[in-house]
Amino acid sequence: MCADWPRVKISDVCELIVDCVNKTAPHVEHQTPYKMVRTPNIKNGNVDLSVCRFVEEETYIKWTRRAKVLRGDVLLTREAPMGQVGYVDFDQKVFLGQRIMQYRAKPEVLDSKFLLYSFLSPDLQHQFFMHEGSGSVVSHIRVPDCSNFEINIPPIEIQKKIAKILWDIDKKIKINTQTNQTLETIAQTLFKSWFVDFDPVKAKLSVLAAGGSAEEAERAAMCAISARDEASLNTLQTEQPEAYAELARTAALFPSAMQDSELGEIPVGWNFCKILDLSLKISKGTTPRKVDIKSALDKELVPFLKVKDITFNGEILADKLEKIPDSVHQGALKRSILKTNDILFTIAGTIGRVAIIEDYLSNTNCNQAVAFIRLREPNKFLELCRLHLIEDRIQNEVVSKVVQGVQANLSLSNLGRINILVPSDELLDRFNENICRIGKEVRLRLAENRNLSELRDTLLPKLLSGELTLPDTTPPKANPPESDTLEGQQPQQPLMEAAG
Repeated sequence: MCADWPRVKISDVCELIVDCVNKTAPHVEHQTPYKMVRTPNIKNGNVDLSVCRFVEEETYIKWTRRAKVLRGDVLLTREAPMGQVGYVDFDQKVFLGQRIMQYRAKPEVLDSKFLLYSFLSPDLQHQFFMHEGSGSVVSHIRVPDCSNFEINIPPIEIQKKIAKILWDIDKKIKINTQTNQTLETIAQTLFKSWFVDFDPVKAKLSVLAAGGSAEEAERAAMCAISARDEASLNTLQTEQPEAYAELARTAALFPSAMQDSELGEIPVGWNFCKILDLSLKISKGTTPRKVDIKSALDKELVPFLKVKDITFNGEILADKLEKIPDSVHQGALKRSILKTNDILFTIAGTIGRVAIIEDYLSNTNCNQAVAFIRLREPNKFLELCRLHLIEDRIQNEVVSKVVQGVQANLSLSNLGRINILVPSDELLDRFNENICRIGKEVRLRLAENRNLSELRDTLLPKLLSGELTLPDTTPPKANPPESDTLEGQQPQQPLMEAAG
């Protein structure tokens, strides 16, 4: 138990504690093998290098003269933001940007992943803020204090077992997240092929323009829809005749001609429709007054959503949401209470992020930088609108209509005037069938991730304090979500086993 575990200074169990070089490294615009880790790259136990700066080898050597960053190192941000932690789980050539501390555990006494979870625990997070430097507008941890944090140290075997339990949970969360990213890529690829590039329509047009028959044009559309060549299509016809017939029915839904429109050529029979005409309501949130929050007597709290709570890929960070009293939520902010299937669109600050309100987030609220679109027929138009809103044409249109002031913003009227390209009802139904299957898989994994995150956050402080013994806390194996044909497919493969 915790009473039997010594509490030691972090400096006693680390072989390396290094501050970064606290000046800006000269970076280059082209990619190199040498990457800079900055504070935005460090969050929630991870070091994300998907967006980073590059430097030349000479700079890398100069900025790593104190120490190289190695797999198993733990990184801590001292400022902007303060107290974020990341684990180096890769072997790339990286170096630290400003305001970052680097820790390397002594392997004989401290497991590196146990150090990670110790830093993520409420115990250490409290210490970070207790050591917060004073006299500065920006919250920060002073460098000398970074060696004085204290942690509980059980025997190394127990450390490894505790770390494995928590690591396995986080690993499953990462796998689910990566799978959802692949599924979202599939959805966007399907949308772009059908509604931006018009691949099936243009395939028909190309064959007909070359003097081909209507039957050959349909086959060309089937190839475009399924990302198959003629030989592969013949194999499908022989081995899976039902799938081939379904694919043929999908291809037949696409017209074989184009027509002029105010926004360029579009398939015959399709039309542009403004979001406003598809909506029951387009509005935005309201920030509650601090005096109302302080004066509220009720203890029941409800989530309050801001721009920063919506990621660039459309995920809502539900566990990070601020909470406000329910009486304030139901009172002055009642007009902006969100409902299931509302489309969120950020209209101030960081403009153009899109998300959907799921059931578990209904009855939440948002501030005035977040607009919401409530459709008349969400079952019919929800995914069509969402995918249009994240598409380059509309994102560029939004940028052109942004009003620059103290804070950049997009008006609700301009949001409502965005044009959505709507196909025939039959083709839209077919599109929704495929997108709904993808959405089902995504939602299953999101729900599992929420449960796993809650489990991890519950176990972490109890395991690290010794309050729980290991046999009582080994998590059961997570049941994988029900899978249709999309499991494990890559974006270029499934378009028509999915869309057929």
